Amino acid sequence: MNCSQIERIFFGYLQNDVHTRALLINGEWGSGKTYFWDKCLSEIAKKENLTPIRISLGGINSIDAIEQGIARKILTPTFEAIEQKKDSKVWRTIKSLGKLASSFAEKQIGIDIVDLVTKNVTELHDFSKDVICFDDLERCALPIKEIMGYIGNWIEICNAKVVILVNENEIGFGQENRDQVKILYQNTKEKLVAFSCDFHQNISDIFDQLTSHLDERIRNQKELIIDLCNTFGIINLRTIKTFLHLAQRAISHIDAIYNFQIEGILAFILFISNETCRGNISSKNIKDVFELNDIDHIAMLDAIHEEIEKSENSVEKSYGVQFYETYLKTCPCNFDFYPSLLRYILTGLFDEDAFKSEVSKCREKEIRPEYKILNAFQTRHFSEFEEDEFKSKIKELFKYALKGCYELNEYYSIAAILFKLSDLKLINYSPQRICSMSKIGISVAKQKYRYSENETENSFLMQAQEIPQMNDIYDMIKRAKSEIRAESLKLTANEFIDILTDTTITEVKLNNFTKVELYSDFIIYINKKAFIKALSLTSNAKINYISDFFRARYRTYQNLKNLRDELDWIQETKTNTEKLLSAINKKNTIKRYNLNQFINTINNIIKSCANTPA
Repeated sequence: MNCSQIERIFFGYLQNDVHTRALLINGEWGSGKTYFWDKCLSEIAKKENLTPIRISLGGINSIDAIEQGIARKILTPTFEAIEQKKDSKVWRTIKSLGKLASSFAEKQIGIDIVDLVTKNVTELHDFSKDVICFDDLERCALPIKEIMGYIGNWIEICNAKVVILVNENEIGFGQENRDQVKILYQNTKEKLVAFSCDFHQNISDIFDQLTSHLDERIRNQKELIIDLCNTFGIINLRTIKTFLHLAQRAISHIDAIYNFQIEGILAFILFISNETCRGNISSKNIKDVFELNDIDHIAMLDAIHEEIEKSENSVEKSYGVQFYETYLKTCPCNFDFYPSLLRYILTGLFDEDAFKSEVSKCREKEIRPEYKILNAFQTRHFSEFEEDEFKSKIKELFKYALKGCYELNEYYSIAAILFKLSDLKLINYSPQRICSMSKIGISVAKQKYRYSENETENSFLMQAQEIPQMNDIYDMIKRAKSEIRAESLKLTANEFIDILTDTTITEVKLNNFTKVELYSDFIIYINKKAFIKALSLTSNAKINYISDFFRARYRTYQNLKNLRDELDWIQETKTNTEKLLSAINKKNTIKRYNLNQFINTINNIIKSCANTPA
């Protein structure tokens, strides 16, 4: 049933003077049952001069706890009215005296004032003017027969109107005799419940309520957001609220010239939020998720789509392929990857500058002619082009690729397009010509490539193994990245030596450097002779920082495994440091002490590495 239908049933239930049974609303966890009660049904009750009281049964293991909760709900308006009228100091004194009286009564005469007040309230209050909502029935720790019987007493004895919110699929959750509990629940339900409604919240019904305080540009995307939620079955209200909260923060940093990206940004946040809430994304598989960094350039290609289908039963699908098949196959808008938003969704930390940079980069691709050509092939099926337009765009795509105008990963996408069209006899480009263009383009493009420690090897690129040349192009891209990465790490290694040898650079700079580069792989690119010379010239304080750096770098199991790639460098450095130590004047005791400490640190690292399973 939709919300309006349940509202009519609820209104009719309230209008009926004879109440012998309850109204039950069944729905999945996160479907918005509680929100629906708070925002809609409770307001209907108030208009009928009835007081809505909602009690969560989640984790409740005693009847007394339920009654205390109901008593507090009843007394809260009274206390609030008194508090508004009384002087704050006087009211605080009364509350303090009440606590003292409660403590005294319990010690002297064995009376718990809270228990006494609860029983008097529940016995004296007229519940015929109330609507009691028992929420989270499936999470109640009491036996199902006991809690159902207790709820029935509120109808039969107290003449209250009762609404039950439950996820019937989870009745008996976590209990060994779950099947028996479900049978007992169904038998008891027949006697207790008059009307049972299956709740299905339609986001279109509550969209305006959820977004009334949000950026107008999000509200303007109402049709898209509702369409995405309905298409991909995103009905969990907590997920939708999380998505809107994240979207508000992101969109508030979008300048007007980038408004064209808002659809893609909202799609990204919605899909990733849904994956996170479902437990498919976490910090444990973050490297797999970064595979999506290239999926917007690759996955929409018809050629790759075909290869995915061919390998469906023979190759285990990577996370990127699964994500593509779940969302991007039928996504009605563009999808770009924003690493800063992924980190924000997973950690709550939002790097505004990084996000703005990513948005600006997408803007550049939108307006640059070479990317307009590439996007035309990625987002439109080739059969939509007219003959002259098709031939013209192919020539332009090839020309721009040959000049190295694209990013490295995009050469895989371009090659896939050309191989596909060649295979279909729509272009007269031989495999050798495509590979030659790719080699030249990649060699030029790598000059503009900037290595990032966050980038991971993209297993999704390897899906098109039916075309051997695609593996060759993948290897070209991988080699180009490795060369640039090595050059970047060499620069970092040289900077490290400069910090050690330059007396004008303080220990604070060295400390900051080692914190930033703690997990960088620059170690093996440090020239061993230059490092030993730097040790002989640098300050004692800097030697201490170096020892601290190495201890911190290899203090965990995972880092010890990484050390295996650096072990030769570490061992030779130890030998060279020992030679340096023997050459230093014995009167230079502090220097000798610090070098000894550094050697001990290296010895401990090597020992730990030897004891760490491969």
